[in-house]
This record gives sequence, C-alpha cells and structure tokens, in this order.
Amino acid sequence: MDQISNVQTAADYNDALTLGPTNYDAISVNVWNNSCVSQTFELGPGGDYQLGAWGAESLEAANSTFTLANCGGVRFRDNPATPGVHARIVAYAWKSGDVQKIGGIQLAGVHSGTGNVTLGALITGIIPASGNTATAGTGFSYTHVNGSGVYVFTFTTAYSAAPVVVVQPNGGGGNRITADVTGVGTTGFSVTIRTTPDPNSTVDSAFSFLSSAVT
Repeated sequence: MDQISNVQTAADYNDALTLGPTNYDAISVNVWNNSCVSQTFELGPGGDYQLGAWGAESLEAANSTFTLANCGGVRFRDNPATPGVHARIVAYAWKSGDVQKIGGIQLAGVHSGTGNVTLGALITGIIPASGNTATAGTGFSYTHVNGSGVYVFTFTTAYSAAPVVVVQPNGGGGNRITADVTGVGTTGFSVTIRTTPDPNSTVDSAFSFLSSAVT
C-alpha cells in the first residue's frame, strides 16, 4: 500500500505529494485544514498507466474526503488562489492483492497539525453492494435501498467530535467509481457511490470504510 502520510502541500507538485503513476485499484484521500488542487493520472488504452497522462487540475475543499478508483495516481499542490496557505494530505493507494486492514482494536489518539498521526476511536467495515448487513466490521449499522447508491451509517456509540471518514469503493469494471462522503457527524455519515461517464449517476457498489476520531 502506497501512502502520503500527513504531508503539507507546497506551491509546486513534488514527489512527497505524489502517488503513482502506476496501476492502482483505488486511492482514498483526506484534505486537511485548507483547500488545495490535485491532478489525477488518467490511465491509457486498456488501463495501461504507461500510456496515460496527468489530467486537468481539480480544486479540493478544505477538510474533504474522497476516493478515486481505477486511476493511475494523484498529486497535490497549494491552491494558487491562496498562495502560501498550505493543506495537509493523508492518502492511501491500493493495488490488486495488497493487504487491507479491516477491524482491529479501537484506540484513543490525536491527529496533530505538526505531522504526527495516531489513531483514535477507529471503526472500520466492509460493505456489500446490496442489502443492509456488513460483510465485516462492528461499531455501526447502516441502511441502504437497493439501486439507490446511497448508504446511511449510524455509529453504535457516538463520537465526542465529528470523525474523519475514508471510503474505498470496490469494483466498477471499466467505469470510474467515486464515493461522496457527506453528513459526517458524531452519530454517523452517508456515502453516495457514483459512476462515470455521468457523474450524476448513482450505482450500488461494494466498498470499505474507516472512521477515526480527530482532536
């Protein structure tokens, strides 16, 4: 698993803020503190990253979470509209066959703006495309109407403050699958799975998630 571990953005792209290019199944991203811009590496014909190229820049909002699937990489830099104002990036990229940690002991901890990261009140789960029963994970329940692409989660025990939630969609075939995480609060959150070429189209898809307290 490749990652960017709480790295501060800079005026220009650099290796410390770049994942890829290679063949990733998914990349989960957290943007902390301030906005920034990103570029996604679009795969070439047949999914070959060697024939791909960096795409157009996208503005990422402060304290946002998103997931990219079936892409070759992603990189980050400062928002040019706010020079000298930096975001912090936490990102994880998976390839086929990589180990993905699901479950585990819940720990108390702190995410520090100085670059130190420890886990806190960790909840993880694997969610199937259909139904309302998780494949794995505890500490939550959720509702889902088949065909809606929307999954609404409730924590068994509420957090003392809104957590960070990271979602990784699984599958999607030749389409790019993204996960919008909304309504994150002390008691739960919502996930909407979308697919290209129409970004407004929702689709049921299996995914995994991680939520962790931040103080």
